[in-house]
Amino acid sequence: MRLDGALVRHLADLAGLPVGDSELDGLVAEMQRLVSWVDLLPAEPRDVASGARPGEDPEPAAAMSLGKDEPHACLDRELVRQMAPSFDDGFVVVPCVLPEPEPEPEAPGPGGGAGA
Repeated sequence: MRLDGALVRHLADLAGLPVGDSELDGLVAEMQRLVSWVDLLPAEPRDVASGARPGEDPEPAAAMSLGKDEPHACLDRELVRQMAPSFDDGFVVVPCVLPEPEPEPEAPGPGGGAGA
């Protein structure tokens, strides 16, 4: 599939993304690269572990072996402390990136709603 500036601008408009004329050529090239990767995917779905198509009996020997779920050593706590932006009472402290939630509207008092 070939993309052009008109299609990319249309997609950006649908997504509500402002795209300036100076950005358009670079965005077309980037999106074309992504579409090319998708074109490389097989047309038929296959099982991730065995590679078998739907309805095929996967060959047990060909199935990918998954590792055992066994506990192992964790990261060194002192190393984590050194790398963390902030550390408090054994926990890594990171800056808040989510907006504050909107306050809940007050419920009407007893005996009525608005204007009571």
